[in-house]
Amino acid sequence: MADPLQSGNAAWKAGDLTLAERLYREALSSDNNNVAATTNLVAVLSEQHRQPEALEIALTGLKRHRESTPLLCNIGMLYASGGATGPAIDYLRRALDIDPDYTPASLNLANAMLHGCDWDGIEKFNSDILSRRASAEGSAKNIDWQERVFPYGSVQLALPAPVQREIADYHAKKLAAAWLPMDPGGHRHGNRKIRVGYLSSDFHDHATAFLAAAYLSKHDRDRFLVSCYSFGPIEGSTYAQRIHQSADAFRDIRRLSHAAAAQAILDDQIDILVDLKGHTGGGRPEIVALRPAPIVVNFLGHPGTMGGTLADVLIGDSTVTPATHAHLFSERLLQLDGCYQPNEHLEALPAPPARASLGLPENGFVYCCLNAHYKISRSTFTAWMRILHAVPNAVLWLLDSSASSTARLRDAAALMNVDPARLRFAPLVDHQTHLIRMQVADLFLDTAGVCAHTLASDALRAGVPLLALPGESFASRVSSSLLASVSLGHLVCASTDRYIDLAINLARNPGDLIDLRNLVRSGTQKSTLFNPEHFCRKFEDALESLVSVRDAAAC
Repeated sequence: MADPLQSGNAAWKAGDLTLAERLYREALSSDNNNVAATTNLVAVLSEQHRQPEALEIALTGLKRHRESTPLLCNIGMLYASGGATGPAIDYLRRALDIDPDYTPASLNLANAMLHGCDWDGIEKFNSDILSRRASAEGSAKNIDWQERVFPYGSVQLALPAPVQREIADYHAKKLAAAWLPMDPGGHRHGNRKIRVGYLSSDFHDHATAFLAAAYLSKHDRDRFLVSCYSFGPIEGSTYAQRIHQSADAFRDIRRLSHAAAAQAILDDQIDILVDLKGHTGGGRPEIVALRPAPIVVNFLGHPGTMGGTLADVLIGDSTVTPATHAHLFSERLLQLDGCYQPNEHLEALPAPPARASLGLPENGFVYCCLNAHYKISRSTFTAWMRILHAVPNAVLWLLDSSASSTARLRDAAALMNVDPARLRFAPLVDHQTHLIRMQVADLFLDTAGVCAHTLASDALRAGVPLLALPGESFASRVSSSLLASVSLGHLVCASTDRYIDLAINLARNPGDLIDLRNLVRSGTQKSTLFNPEHFCRKFEDALESLVSVRDAAAC
């Protein structure tokens, strides 16, 4: 009789979470002290977005297995996913105290420290990664330092762009070895429509859907047949309904294994598979590794390379993926004219609420940065405090991500001799409410390393000027691309000093700020950035060029 634990492990590896859950529960029904079954059941429930249930089982299991590093790690991950970064860091450090080389705990501790604004911890982690990399280069031994960071983690940590590529290549190679590719052939027989498939877990009320929903509905049905493959939550979502209605076929593949999901794509004879998720949280790059379509495109979701041979093409633009940066990507770069980012139509927003109702001063200057806290580095925060020192009547409006990160930011302000009360925190709200309230801000101060993406276009949509401080990586250059597309390239700062000086001068010169806000309004209205029909046509031309090259090669 097959061991349910081993069978569950096989099902989990294949991506069949429903079967894996059933088998792990079967293993526990015969032995409730089975720590491996408990740990793996917790992980499978977490992957199904059932965090409260997973946490309850994990905490119960920990009472029996107090020294279990996998359970401690899973509990830390679950607390982190719920925004409780303080307890997350505590549990993950407990796991590493027991086993300092337990890689999953190290990986997730880095993530928890990022979201908790634990800059000392992050800087130590990054230093350790770079030190291990340097040791590997000078050693004849095979030191897999890349194992300690996932590709998207390397982006969030703002590691140097060449290092991000090395990490992505390493993990892509592992995926390619684990998942033997299918043979999709060339597809596209005769002059039939090009079949494009979009793969994502974000076809719901999510930042990716906020950007993509409008252009997906504009595809030319005389040239393209559009299929969406969703492995994320869709129930009760306005955006899921919109995208469902936009597609010729909308397939819910949440309960399919990686192989079965890839087979569904293969059976649909998709010519171009556009992965809108990549290595970002909850992604399924295993499906892409199976190569169920002749052409695989990395677009929009993962701001960087997928590595190895996972994707053939990365779609960007001359700012986020300049030709001089081609060595940072394993994919061939395909640059769109203007900005690579799609958007909804620009529509007039209702009048914003009074500042006082948002906890902001009616007459003071309001700097804002509503990015997730993991994007706030020590250097960025230090620049902000220099700005607040110079502008005494200003406040800094941030997102209220979690109690622990909010407390750390207030403590950091106090250490830099800025009254913590000058940091104001906005609660999470729905997207429309967020856009309406953002109008009250005077100036958006973007983060360096990992900048605003959807939020940057939100700021422009709300008529708020934005200062960008780009780096070398894709993830640090998106707001710069958006500013260039609305003729505001002078707000892209070449140095931190320029960023600080411009922020201070705009606060001290109200007339200049008024002129700048008028430039934002006229720039967004004249630009094609908020024209999904225009974006869709240039995106379709790009897809058509890929198929043409493929067809020519097949002749």
